[in-house]
Amino acid sequence: MEHSKTLEETKLWQKYIAKTSDESRRKWTKEAYYSACEQLKAVRDTFENYTLHDETHVLNVLDAMAGLLGNRIDDLTVGEVELLIIVSAFHDLGMVYTAEERENYLSDSDNLRAYYSSNPDMRGKDIADWDKIDKQNYWRWLHPFRVNCVLQQSYWQTFFANQPEEMASENVIISVCRAHGDSPDVIRRGVTEPKGNLKYQRYKDIDPLFCAILLRLADILDFDDSRAPSVLFSYSGNNSKSVEEWKKHKSSMGFNYPDTPSSKELPYGARFTDPTIERAANRFLDWIDEELSNSRNLLLLTNERWNHFVFPYQVDRSEIDRIGYDYGDFKITMDQDKILELLVGENLYSDPSVFVRELLQNAIDATLTRAEMDSEFAEKINTDEARIDLWEWWDEQGDLWFRIDDFGTGMTRGMLEKYFLKAGNSYYNSKEFKRDLNGKSFISISRFGIGFLSSFLCGEEAFVSTKYWNPEKNIREVECDAELRKERNEFGLRLDVVGLNEYYTLKNQAILDNHPNPLPAPPINCPRPYDNLEKNGYRNMPGTSIAIRIDTGKLGSISLIDAARHWTMYPHMPIYYNGIRLCMTFDEIITLAKEEQGVKEYELSDEEKKKYDSFLPELSGIYPKIRETVNLLETNDVFGLPNLKAILLDTKVMVPKIGRLQRDGWEYAYTGDSPVHEPRITIFGGEENGGNLILPFQSKDNRKIYDVLLGDDALHTVNYGWKGITALQEQVYSYRADSIVIIDDDNARPVMKANRGNETSISMKTAALLIVWLAKCCSTIHGYAFRNSDFSTVSLKEWRAILTSDFCDWAELSTWYLLADFKDAFENNISNNNSLLKELSTLDSLLNFRNITCDIRWILFAYLQMHYRILVNYSENRLVFCKLENTHMNNRFDLFPIMPFCYGDTSVDCLTLCSADPKLRIAITADHPFTIWLLENSEKLREFYPRQFDQIIFGLRNYDANELIGSVAEIITQISKNSIRHGIDTSNCPNLTMDDFKFFTD
Repeated sequence: MEHSKTLEETKLWQKYIAKTSDESRRKWTKEAYYSACEQLKAVRDTFENYTLHDETHVLNVLDAMAGLLGNRIDDLTVGEVELLIIVSAFHDLGMVYTAEERENYLSDSDNLRAYYSSNPDMRGKDIADWDKIDKQNYWRWLHPFRVNCVLQQSYWQTFFANQPEEMASENVIISVCRAHGDSPDVIRRGVTEPKGNLKYQRYKDIDPLFCAILLRLADILDFDDSRAPSVLFSYSGNNSKSVEEWKKHKSSMGFNYPDTPSSKELPYGARFTDPTIERAANRFLDWIDEELSNSRNLLLLTNERWNHFVFPYQVDRSEIDRIGYDYGDFKITMDQDKILELLVGENLYSDPSVFVRELLQNAIDATLTRAEMDSEFAEKINTDEARIDLWEWWDEQGDLWFRIDDFGTGMTRGMLEKYFLKAGNSYYNSKEFKRDLNGKSFISISRFGIGFLSSFLCGEEAFVSTKYWNPEKNIREVECDAELRKERNEFGLRLDVVGLNEYYTLKNQAILDNHPNPLPAPPINCPRPYDNLEKNGYRNMPGTSIAIRIDTGKLGSISLIDAARHWTMYPHMPIYYNGIRLCMTFDEIITLAKEEQGVKEYELSDEEKKKYDSFLPELSGIYPKIRETVNLLETNDVFGLPNLKAILLDTKVMVPKIGRLQRDGWEYAYTGDSPVHEPRITIFGGEENGGNLILPFQSKDNRKIYDVLLGDDALHTVNYGWKGITALQEQVYSYRADSIVIIDDDNARPVMKANRGNETSISMKTAALLIVWLAKCCSTIHGYAFRNSDFSTVSLKEWRAILTSDFCDWAELSTWYLLADFKDAFENNISNNNSLLKELSTLDSLLNFRNITCDIRWILFAYLQMHYRILVNYSENRLVFCKLENTHMNNRFDLFPIMPFCYGDTSVDCLTLCSADPKLRIAITADHPFTIWLLENSEKLREFYPRQFDQIIFGLRNYDANELIGSVAEIITQISKNSIRHGIDTSNCPNLTMDDFKFFTD
């Protein structure tokens, strides 16, 4: 488009002149415009490498506003035209700094804190290390928020004192200018908050929000060569980013605006000679696409004149010309059938029934997401109005069907095409999802965007019926087909997928007379809760329904209801299977745990006592009891886990201490000294006469939580649920507890593994907290090992964070037996010169203090390395612990997982790296020449050679001397070939030999 050369040439000024004859308003507006443009010339004092931000940019912004408005420019009021002209000139005044102001902002802690928060890449960079570009980026980030500072200058205050009263106020002008740098969420508050300056001004008939939206868009739509004239290009300096920015603008021809506002793509033209510049331009155009979407959402808050205004859906990039190269036409192609086979086959899912889990977690995600977006629905989340239904039935043709219904967000057509039908493109990882959340936070169970594909593990065909909960988003997506729209609430979609490698059909309720067949449904006699769920083949209520015809050959003997029971664990909404509740909800199980919390004892009934007496008359009248303890953990922002809930059911048989009995050559004994599912007395002595007496201890009806938590599950089990889906079920090595149920919200997301059939493990934070909690509950530590939580890979730095965080404070307040007892016993022995470590092998006894198993060993060793300098004497087979005066001395070990780094007690000990046998390796000498080299280069090894770094650590822990020598030699050879590139000197790394190892003959 042609650019205006003066204010008077712009369409907005011409419209302004036509709409008002008030000379005082015209004069004030014109003087404000030219005063600001004059001041903008000083932008180059601070940003000499930047593209133009003077009157050229202001005029381009005015032209872009007119282009977006098209023939709707006539609908602007006098106050709105006036405001647009003023903010076009004022919005970049914050880029004008004096030298003193620049320095003051570099020491402004509040603004720096906000800048670091908004720019994560800068958080680790101290301001003392900022270069010129870093400072410019900071000052530029500040500029929208300091327009008010500039306008507080005496010149501008005098100017505003003479402003005609009919015009937009100074506060409104500042708020509109600031909005071009604010997030959409902050802009919304300018409308929704009682004193917001972006509210519609009825008296003056001005909509500041609409003006702010136009300014945001027009500011970034000024993207062509008019801002990068060749005569100024030489001033861009040698900074690569600045050069890239100038070239990007010089290559751009800008946008072609339609005469009438349209939701169609906005045409863009450019001619590029460098693919690097085109890539940078495309990133900028991506930003414009995002802002167009944000603007459409913000329009909903404008007054009735503007809330039906349309902006382009996105930028049309089809008219980009390239000279001397092709861009984006060449890519790696893949065999779709083979990739689908990998995604859906046994390589990824070891159990075909996990498709039930995948569909369940998608339904739960959609339901919880809607609760975040829709405040009215959030109040219903624990009721049947947010329920999820699973159905299984056989039809008249003998086919088995599985169906799932939810009342979650549902999907629009765009969501179906971009995410649901694109494997690996998850909606929950998209920018669109973040925009839909409107600044709120949500962590989904779904991660990879392949959940629906799992339907074909056992399914032959699938049918999907969905309706998005928010009609406004549906309306925006079909804006260009407005003549096809019916009522605002009729946006249902029907997707029929005939087969994984076959065709699919999509029918849209917004198209007249487009009626699909009803979605396959269970027989009428099934207890369906909603008769009006569907209408004319479409969802009548928001949410999604999926029906799958099952291939029974693929399913085999798997029970779908058992799979649903297995994968469902106390969700936030009721879940039903063929109309019957699968389990309690999150709130219900926590309420039950609170009611049952404490210790209860149960005795044998009279009938059971008679059976007991007849079985063992010698013990008549001496009856065992069962003691059931329920503990509930509810964290309150502990260690970053504010919503963790855990329930421990501890069931024990309490038996009289009478020892073993002899009768007729047979020996009798109790087995009630450990957790039991069915308390029993066992007879030992002979196969024919051996047997069990089962003691039920009254009915389970009187023991509510026992039946809920244990049921028919095995003992000593950790059940780890996350947002209603079973994330982990594993045996816990414990002699004290029957069942541990963990219900975990957002902050301790399980660790994901590649194989989605056995995919998760407890996060380090969660496991560490639970170990301490279990120690507290059970009063003596018998050892808890979460096998799927690999503590050995956690760095010492991470452990320091654990042991010095609020988690540690909480643990001490909760009587942390774990470290408190260990610390007292250890330090008492140290102070009395009565070493706990007489020989090397006794370190294992130390770390098994009070029968503590491996998880707690890592915590204890982290504690030791934080507080002691540990010396190893190989000749005397002992360790010596010296209290550290400076607890940061061992920070050099931070990049390593917890390892037994010790220093040589003598100069001879420093020549031994470790024991030759890894089973006896309770020390690695920190001042051995190889370890010194490893520690000095650990940062570069971790950055440039992470695989080799991990191999060295693994070898130090697990390889015998011969294997370790060979592995290290090969790694050093690999590194030496690229040592110059990454600055790692391998010349001073010693070659390991057998002389570097200690061999124990005893």
